[in-house]
Amino acid sequence: MSFASRRIVIVTIIALTASGLLLSVEGQTPSSDPPPASPPSYELPPETAARLSKLLPFSFPRLNQRQPCQIAVIGNTLTDLSPQPAGTGPLDSFPGAFARELADQFYFTGGVRLLDAPAAPDASSSEARGPELALRYLGRQDVTVFTAGEALGTYGSQAPPQILLLCFGLEEARLGTHPLRFREALGSLLDVVASLQIDVILAGPPLPASPPIEKSFGQTREFTSILRGAAAARKLPFVDLGDLSQILPLAPELTEPAPIFETLSTAYRAAFDSAT
Repeated sequence: MSFASRRIVIVTIIALTASGLLLSVEGQTPSSDPPPASPPSYELPPETAARLSKLLPFSFPRLNQRQPCQIAVIGNTLTDLSPQPAGTGPLDSFPGAFARELADQFYFTGGVRLLDAPAAPDASSSEARGPELALRYLGRQDVTVFTAGEALGTYGSQAPPQILLLCFGLEEARLGTHPLRFREALGSLLDVVASLQIDVILAGPPLPASPPIEKSFGQTREFTSILRGAAAARKLPFVDLGDLSQILPLAPELTEPAPIFETLSTAYRAAFDSAT
């Protein structure tokens, strides 16, 4: 299995965990034994509805009414539509995991439909009929924060998506992009997107795992910090796909940076090796 193929397996594991940081499913499954006189209720509890309407203020009304809703994805590490190992694909990466969880959250019984994917035409996460969420990948893996506006321009005169998921940093690190240029370009992109009145979610990139791992781990973290800061300043949801502590539990006695790094890096590499 190639490194790129192994990466989608690891990113998928992180995705399933990270998407849970944005959406809470606690207490939202209809009762399996409802009162005989009352049909099951698919309405969100008030506290959950309030939280999600704050995270997704523009798309929440459509989601809550199960109206057509499209999620667009732009960013390196998130737009790999090439054939993947059996059992994995575009719907198994972070955007797919997030979209599936969103569909479950709002009871889109048709699941998630992948649009414009040559490697998986007419792909859907569910065989059931019913309301669907649409997931569209814009651009390819080499898209950067500097070219993302061109990818978004694909919509032209069409209505923009309701949710836009952005993840940058991996390709910019590979190209040696200066963090200040990255920060400026990100700010300009978010200014443009803000005028569209759509919900934006920022994601920090997963960690590279090329040796020496001490160097590769640090290549993207400054870009992650910039993305996190921009999300905080603009009150946007943010998820860090490079935060290994979300999927690799640490023993309580590990408090010093050196043993924490050794534990996380060893487990991370082992996960890649086991996927071969």
